[in-house]
Amino acid sequence: MLIVLQAVLAWLDNHLTRAQVLTASGRPNDFSFFEHPIWLIDTALSLLAAYLYLHLQLDVSSAAGIGTAIFTLAVVVGMIEMWRRGGITVGDHCSHGGVVMLAGFYHGIFFYGMLLYFLQIYLGVTTPIASGPLLFWLSIFFTFFLPLGVVKFSPRWHWNAEAIGQTVGLEVLVWGTTYYRYYLNS
Repeated sequence: MLIVLQAVLAWLDNHLTRAQVLTASGRPNDFSFFEHPIWLIDTALSLLAAYLYLHLQLDVSSAAGIGTAIFTLAVVVGMIEMWRRGGITVGDHCSHGGVVMLAGFYHGIFFYGMLLYFLQIYLGVTTPIASGPLLFWLSIFFTFFLPLGVVKFSPRWHWNAEAIGQTVGLEVLVWGTTYYRYYLNS
């Protein structure tokens, strides 16, 4: 539902399609909702999280559960600020002109939920604790999907040092945690 809401808000803000950005937004360098494959990632993550939630529940009452919730909130607030700053020069449906749009805040809510859930899975905070083989297969999934969170479906977009750094950093965190939990902590 939050994905559809982001699309509707992007449409209302003239950032749903490339044509809309070019003709109505007044910001021709911005990327549209459909140029950023976040809708694809969010759909896949929603389905994966819904399936996993049948087997692994969030921990919201222990010190570790509350700690991951607070940490995740700090990360999401930091990411929203990064979206705001990045949107000053070249924006997208989440942020443009130095302002985080409603679609960006709803994306932040979705990001919070997904990050919290998968962080608790990787850190072994869920009930029951995720197995090593599950972490291994999740890491393979994330290996292919994390780059989609950075890339844009546009000939104007190119891999640069920042995009490569974001992707490599996330991949190292995912595989480092998997290695720790699967090999060193089993």
